[in-house]
Formats: sequence, structure tokens, C-alpha cells
Amino acid sequence: MAKGITDRELNGLVAHPPAERMDIKDGTIDGLVVRAGPRGRPTWTLRFRVRGAGGTTERGTKLNGAKYHRVSLGSYPAVSIKAARKKALEYLAAIERGEDPIAVLEDQAVRRRDTVNVLVEEYLVHAEQSMRSWRNAKWLLNRHVVSAWGERPAGTITERDARKLVEDVRKGAPDPVTGDTAMRNGAGSEVRKWGSMLFEWARKHGKVKSNPFKDVPVPKLGQRQRFLSMEEAWAVWAAAGKLRDPWGQALRLLMLTGCRENEICAARWQWFDASDRTLTIPPEHYKSGRNFLVTLPDEAVAIIEGLPRWKGGDFLLSTTNGEKPIAGIARKVIDDLHEKAEAILKRPMARFSLHDLRRTVRTHLSRLGVEEVVAELVLGHALKGLQARYNVYGFADEKRAALTKWAQALSTKVTH
Repeated sequence: MAKGITDRELNGLVAHPPAERMDIKDGTIDGLVVRAGPRGRPTWTLRFRVRGAGGTTERGTKLNGAKYHRVSLGSYPAVSIKAARKKALEYLAAIERGEDPIAVLEDQAVRRRDTVNVLVEEYLVHAEQSMRSWRNAKWLLNRHVVSAWGERPAGTITERDARKLVEDVRKGAPDPVTGDTAMRNGAGSEVRKWGSMLFEWARKHGKVKSNPFKDVPVPKLGQRQRFLSMEEAWAVWAAAGKLRDPWGQALRLLMLTGCRENEICAARWQWFDASDRTLTIPPEHYKSGRNFLVTLPDEAVAIIEGLPRWKGGDFLLSTTNGEKPIAGIARKVIDDLHEKAEAILKRPMARFSLHDLRRTVRTHLSRLGVEEVVAELVLGHALKGLQARYNVYGFADEKRAALTKWAQALSTKVTH
């Protein structure tokens, strides 16, 4: 049995370093040596070949001009003789299994360098160039992913970490303004979606080995309850006034009337009656297949009358000289609106959808003391029976009074 290096010999090197660098073989494991010199402590190193690389065939045949690899295992006495031999045997066993320790070390170095914070920054550069919803990705990834893992190496994030993050977001506190608990599931779903897109992009670009969100289930969404507080509603109203035409007018009309997106975006001049201050939506454009009368407050009438009269067509809101209506309000417009509203509020604000604006109108009508039946009719929720079918103008005065009260509240800045 080969005689191995002893603690006595190593302690002698520590106490009396050699004048020149020298390598001392361990004697029990091929390639394991102690490198000592005039400065520093003796250091354990392992010299080895990798099969199929560095001049060695897959069968282990050495090639002329083959290169050896050398790795440091630590310095003595911090790494003892026993520990050094154990590390060396682990490396050699990995090599026998066909693994490349050098590649593993390089991968670990990359994982330490590329933190989640850096990964998100790089991904958002890509997203801004290729995705319309990149602002939503930026807001969500920074708020949830970077805040949780920012300084961690991206390659160390596991599926268990991803599951915990989604679950933590899903079980987080209800929205402080609305008390909405369904929003938590929605936020959890968005974290899972954007987290998966982030790490899948990173995987494809060789920045991580796997996508930890891949097998994380999508949280089931409950009934959505998001609506804007009056402070938020005022900020969104003010922000809409800063958007370019016709998006600002479209959003303000949605906020003033509580109508659905397609009802306002597809509106025609022939639907508008300036003298009666109404907008009559025909059955083919209304969800329930019946005429619906929108009783416009003065603020909505002023917006409509301020729109250009197109020569190419009859649509109120158009970017094609009236030939075609706007197809809807794009996500990037909502992102811009949200960003401007947050700047006005000077604080973050929970995300909202266009339908949440409709829910906002309904919620605040009740807060303003509007009778339930009138508030429901404002949104076009039909009465039962023959009255709903034939009485298009029923409750017109009450609906106008309700929306006028809402418009006044909406255009009044909240100071508390």
C-alpha cells in the first residue's frame, strides 16, 4: 500500500515554506498533490484528464499532445488530508461517469455571476423590443421576482422556490383599497406566467439549465372584484387626459358612462343625439341584442362634440379618417395609462383592466346613493319582463342624474 503524505510533513511546510515552488504527491491518489511555495499556505490540487476531451478518447486512450486539467481543492490545514482525498475521489468518480468537472465549475461561476436582478434586466431589454406588454412584465417581475430573489444567482432558483413564490403571492394580503381577494389569484397567475417566460428565455440563451416554473400549476382564478378607489379613479381620469387622441377620449368616455369597450370604440355619429344628449347603441352592437340608451352627462357630450368630423366615414373614434373604428384599446395604451396614473398618485397602484373601470362606475354609483335598480340600468343590466323589452327610454332621467353625479365626483380631485 502506497504511503501517503502526513500531517507532520505538511505542518513542516507551513512552518518552514520552501524557497521555491514545489509539488509533493499525496502518494495514495493519482494526480493529488500539495503545491507549496515561499508565500501562502500549502494548496491541494488535482491533475486529471476528461474522457472525450483534453486529448483523451471516449475509450480513455491518451492522445499525443493531450492536455491535463488542474483544479484547486483548498489550502492546508483548512482542508485536511482526509477532506482533500475525499474531494479528489469525488472528482475522479465524476470523470469515470463521463462528467466534466471543469464544465461544472464554469457553470457554477456563471450561476454566481448572473443574479436574478441581472437576468430580469437583460430579459426586459429583449421584451421591450419584441412584446407589446413589456411594461406589464417590467412592473410584475420587479415587484415580485426581483424583490424576492434579486441577489440570488439565477441558476440556483428551483421549482420549490418558484412554487413558494407563486403561493406567497396568491396568499398575500387582499388589495388594501378594494379588499379584493380574487386579485391575489390573478397576481399569482401573472407571476407564474412571466416567471416562466423569463426563465424559458434564459434557458434558451444558456443562462440557466432549466425553467423552475415549468411544472408549477397555474392558480385558479376566482371572481374578479377589482375597482378603483376615488383617488385612483381621479388619477386615471387625469392620466387619460394626457394620452394622445383618440385613446384619451375613448378611456374618458368609458369612465363616464360605464359602457363596455366595444360599445364605445365602435360608436358612430348616427348613434349620437346632441339635443337629447344620448347615445343609442343598436342591437347588433349590444351584448344582449337589444337597443340600449346611454344618457350622457355633460362631460361626455363635450368630449364627443370635440371629436373631429371625419370625411371618410361615420365612426366617432378612428385613426383612419372615420373609415374604420378603433379596434379596441391596446394593452400598451393601458400600460401607459397605468404608468401615468401612478406618477400622479406618486405611489404604486394595483393593475386594472378595462372591465374594472365598468365595475368602478357601478361600485361608486352605490356609494353616491344611487338606487340599485338605476345603477344596474346605467350598466345596461335589463329589467325583467315586457318593460325591459319595449321601454328603451325607461328611467332615462334617473340614469342621467346618476351619471351626472358620478361625472362630478370623477372630475373632482381627491385631496385626502
